[in-house]
Amino acid sequence: MTTRSQRPRRTIFDRAVAFVLVAAALSSCRPHGDQVQASASPENAVDLVGSWELDAQPAVDTPTFRPWITVTIDSVTDQTVHGRLRHYLVGNMGLDTDAFPHFEGRVGHHDTLRIAIRHADPAVAGLRFVGRVERDTIRLDTLVVGAEIVSGGGRAWMLIRRR
Repeated sequence: MTTRSQRPRRTIFDRAVAFVLVAAALSSCRPHGDQVQASASPENAVDLVGSWELDAQPAVDTPTFRPWITVTIDSVTDQTVHGRLRHYLVGNMGLDTDAFPHFEGRVGHHDTLRIAIRHADPAVAGLRFVGRVERDTIRLDTLVVGAEIVSGGGRAWMLIRRR
C-alpha cells in the first residue's frame, strides 16, 4: 500500500499542464485522409533537420489551452537525430527550455521517429514523441507531456515543420 508521502510530488504546474493537455486530447477529431508519405530512411533522414512545432487536428480552439511546443532538429547522423527543445508553453505557463539538455532521437522501421526529451532535474517530467515521418509532418502515435499521455482521445497530434 502506497501512502501519500511515498507518492511523487506533483507541482501546480504539472497538474495544470496535465489538465490542459488531457482536456485538449479529449476533444473530437476529424479524419486526415490519405497522405503521400516520404521516406525518412538514412539517406533521407537529413531532411528532418529544421524546426518542428506541435499541432493538433482539429485545432485547439481556446488560446489559453493551446500548447506551444517546438523542437529543433539540428543534425542527423545515420539514423540518429540531434536536437533541442525551443519552446515549452501551455496556456500561460511554460518551462525554461535551457533546463532541457540537447536530445537524441532515432529513426527506425517504417520511418518511425522516437524522441525523448528529459529535464535536467530528474524530478521534472519531460516529453516523448513517437510518430511516422510524412514529408513535413510527423504524425504522432505517442505524445507524452510531463507525466500525462496525451495521444489519442479523439485528436490527431503531429509535429509540423516550420522552417
